[in-house]
Amino acid sequence: MRLLRWIALLPLLSMLSACAGFAARQIEHPPALPHAEIDSARRMLRQMGFTHEWVDIPGGAHIGIWYSPPRAFHFGVRLRFHGAGFALMIHPARIDGPAADFWPVQKPPRLPVRGSVVLLPPIGLDAAGLAVSWGAYFASHGYAVVAVDLPAEGPASMAPGYGPREARALAWLIPLLRLRGVLPAPEFLFGLSYGGDVVLFAAPRLAGITATIALAPFANAAQAIRRAPGSGLVGPRWLGALFDLATMQAAIARADRDLGIDLAGIDPAGALRRARACTLLIGGTHDEFTRVREWRRVIHGAPRAQLALLPHTDHVLTLVRFDLLGEPLRAWMHALAIAPATGCPPFAPRSPAYRMLLPRFLPASAAPMALVVP
Repeated sequence: MRLLRWIALLPLLSMLSACAGFAARQIEHPPALPHAEIDSARRMLRQMGFTHEWVDIPGGAHIGIWYSPPRAFHFGVRLRFHGAGFALMIHPARIDGPAADFWPVQKPPRLPVRGSVVLLPPIGLDAAGLAVSWGAYFASHGYAVVAVDLPAEGPASMAPGYGPREARALAWLIPLLRLRGVLPAPEFLFGLSYGGDVVLFAAPRLAGITATIALAPFANAAQAIRRAPGSGLVGPRWLGALFDLATMQAAIARADRDLGIDLAGIDPAGALRRARACTLLIGGTHDEFTRVREWRRVIHGAPRAQLALLPHTDHVLTLVRFDLLGEPLRAWMHALAIAPATGCPPFAPRSPAYRMLLPRFLPASAAPMALVVP
């Protein structure tokens, strides 16, 4: 009878093994945006005057970077909520007045330099997608911007490291960019999601950084991966039932072996305690990958770190709240620039005018849509 039970379980075990193998491949080769969307962002960046290059780093990997000095892009963005989620409409290079007739032959004029921002994208979004949004935003407000591909996104590049491995590459790249004169002080590191973890791990390795800003970073890589199937952000929510805890644990163990890392041990708390610069961590109270209490644990014992929360906001929405974060971020950065020795200033995002309506009208499983409008 015991043998018969094992025989009956064989198809199920085979299916679970296949699921674990599929999940491990997604961990080792994270999916990216469709090429058409990335190509559209790259065309827009070239029209705007951004420059692109590949930088070879030790170990044979390549890092792609997009760079722009401060320019009067007249950046515009509109966030519109609808029944299925929200739409983000970006106007990264709107030109007003007579200059509009010469666009894109005549590039937007340069602005006085207020500092520089190094940007790291979330998983699946390359540097072009970040440069055309947050990069154009900061450039239009006086900052030289360098948007950096995660090493796993370039050809013949290193395997994903979920933070520390990419941070080592970034710590090698930034001194090179300083020698080239493209990172005027004060310098800020700015990362989104996966990129947020990269900048948190990179900050202790770099002297001269004024501050580090991380939007919705993962408190622990393995924990975020285990929650991904049921998040609704990597597929339908019913995947959470198919990719159960045991399946995801098997996938993580396989990815650990293949990538040569320990995903469960990738926790930015230690890096935050070693950071010499001010660190600002911003998260949504409804983030699918990280709980608020887990972010609080991460910053515990880090005297130069603070946590700011966006109420009723999920993981993706946190990354695009230009309306709530843009102006307060610039004020916070300016305060550090004019008085760096006085400590880390407090940060508070704007409160949405509709904050009392959010629990009722914002869908729990918001399906984001981003649109770049020339």
